[in-house]
Amino acid sequence: MKKIIMLSLTAVLFIFSSAASDSFAEEILLCISDVAQNIVMVDSKEDCLEDETLTELSGDGLAGKKSMTPLANFKPYEDCDGHGTTTEIGFDENGNGSLDAGEIMSAASKCSPKVSAAE
Repeated sequence: MKKIIMLSLTAVLFIFSSAASDSFAEEILLCISDVAQNIVMVDSKEDCLEDETLTELSGDGLAGKKSMTPLANFKPYEDCDGHGTTTEIGFDENGNGSLDAGEIMSAASKCSPKVSAAE
């Protein structure tokens, strides 16, 4: 009976410690505008403008990045019927003013609908 109680207690402590460590993950919120092609770090999701998309980065080691400049590369995405954009985001770790390949933390591509001319 003692073994069952100890195993149960150990399982509960493991689950609690796993959940607690996940809840303390560092997080950075970014608002990205494909239209204006800019990126800004914000304190809350309410700080994003109407045409901006909220992107959340989370994990260990992000606290040091909060003092760096967030950057985004906006490139054409060719695998679309209409217009598409690939957005790469990261932080300017070397301070050269551009987002280098080793600084990219996330990338996403999206397609916009094809707009046909009115006949």
